[in-house]
Amino acid sequence: AFSAEALVRWRHPTKGILSPGVFVPILEKSNYISKLDKYVISKTCKYMQKWFKELPDKNIKISVNLSRNDLLIEGFPDKLAEVVRSHDIPLSALHMEVTESAYIDNPERLIKQINNLRDKGFFVEMDDFGAGFSSLNTLKDINVDKLKLDMKFLSGDNTDKKGKIIIASIIKMAKALGLPIIAEGVETKEQADMLLDFGCSQMQGYYFSKPIPASEYEKILYGNK
Repeated sequence: AFSAEALVRWRHPTKGILSPGVFVPILEKSNYISKLDKYVISKTCKYMQKWFKELPDKNIKISVNLSRNDLLIEGFPDKLAEVVRSHDIPLSALHMEVTESAYIDNPERLIKQINNLRDKGFFVEMDDFGAGFSSLNTLKDINVDKLKLDMKFLSGDNTDKKGKIIIASIIKMAKALGLPIIAEGVETKEQADMLLDFGCSQMQGYYFSKPIPASEYEKILYGNK
């Protein structure tokens, strides 16, 4: 299987490439974030439609981020399913990433919408797990298909003993719950080896690849026919 996460960058005419941290908070405040998410999802589906047609044996899965605003839209799971089906790709191939901090604002609504997404056939991942303050409550109340472990627990020099203990405990807990887990933000071989020792075999981060354009990712896919 080939997996990736669809990320967005703004190619500003004078300031160059801007990261999401610069413009996404502004879009969230102005309620334009859902339009951006819709654009990213539609664009991702177009790429996936091509890849599924030309590389039917690859079992490609792409994760996209959903904002908390998306989850407040009535009938959102149905609208999302329509978009995906219109591109003739399996709903389960498009993974929905929902940050655990979204749980704080409207937990009942979030739980309902995630259940609706999963009932439709979508694969839901809890993003940035451990970055907020509601992690254990969120894990207890919300049914998801995978955890994305935030590697911010570790300091840059990898000597943070407490952080390592927390990461090992989360991985062990996820296994006990029968919940797959992927570590994000892996930047060094030492971190990757540590995670493998802890029993986490799925990872993403700069150690494996920096964010690349879809055309570059496509070369990887086609280069591994």
